[in-house]
Amino acid sequence: MPTISSLSPSNATLGGAAFTLTVNGTNLVGTSIVKWNGTALTTSYVSATQITAQVPASDLTTSGTASITVTNPAPGVHVGCRDLLDQ
Repeated sequence: MPTISSLSPSNATLGGAAFTLTVNGTNLVGTSIVKWNGTALTTSYVSATQITAQVPASDLTTSGTASITVTNPAPGVHVGCRDLLDQ
C-alpha cells in the first residue's frame, strides 16, 4: 500500500499559477495517480518513492484545504491523504 510522507510545495497561493506538485512516499508505481480533492491530476512517475503531478491554476480558485491522495491501480487501494493549504 502506498503512503505519502511529504509534499512539495507544502502550500499553494489562492489564485496562483499552475505548478508541479512533488509527492514523496513509499510503494509508488508507474501507474500511481495523484488526486486533488478527488480529481485525478496528470501524474508522472519518478521512482518508487516519488511522483509529480500537474496542478492547474483552476484548482487554486477556492481558499481552504485541498485533500491530496494517491491511488495505485488495484481497485480499492487508497492512500491516506495529506492536506495542502491553499491560502
